Amino acid sequence: MKKGIKIINSESGNTRAAAELTLGIILNILKNINYSDKLVRNGRFGFYDFPRSELKDKTVGIIGFGRVGSLTGKLIRSFGSKIISNDIKRSVREKYRHYNFRSIEYLLKNSDIITVHIPLNKKNENFIDAGKINKMRNGVIFINTSRGGVIDEDSLITNLKSGKIGYAGLDVFRNEPDIDKRFLKLDNVILTNHIGGKTPESELKMITEIKMKINNIFS
Repeated sequence: MKKGIKIINSESGNTRAAAELTLGIILNILKNINYSDKLVRNGRFGFYDFPRSELKDKTVGIIGFGRVGSLTGKLIRSFGSKIISNDIKRSVREKYRHYNFRSIEYLLKNSDIITVHIPLNKKNENFIDAGKINKMRNGVIFINTSRGGVIDEDSLITNLKSGKIGYAGLDVFRNEPDIDKRFLKLDNVILTNHIGGKTPESELKMITEIKMKINNIFS
């Protein structure tokens, strides 16, 4: 605004797309869909005793309960899951007071699945680091569809290798598109190419929202 240039953006156009991808990754991991697909493609049809489970009754910790985080919570809760929420903004906690807001330490220690929905800024750089991972349950499922820089990727990879983190789902990375090649060698991580907010429906909603804001400026 120093030069009188007004900046506008679409704040909610891709919210559902990102929340649905988060849910999709969680279900993929719990149902072990990728592994099952490989079995079928290799002619191994029938019942195989590989790990899979249900989302119902799982405790899901959601770090950042804004637009995407809160919708993710709504979708997940419809499966009968327990939600632990964390957000630093009082306005968010008051808006969603019917959810169980707890400290980050409590969330880390008591969640079967943890999903991150916070912005990347100086305060949130490497927010999920070795110390926070150490507080998580052994075998936790970890999801990040926010920004790659909020995770210490070295610590994440180390704990995926050790099994401390049982499985991860990552849509974002620190150095896109040149992601850390160590991720490619891990069998317990799902990698997607930053598609969370990108669907034809979300693009149309974002365009519509921007057009409305422009019209409001000049009306």
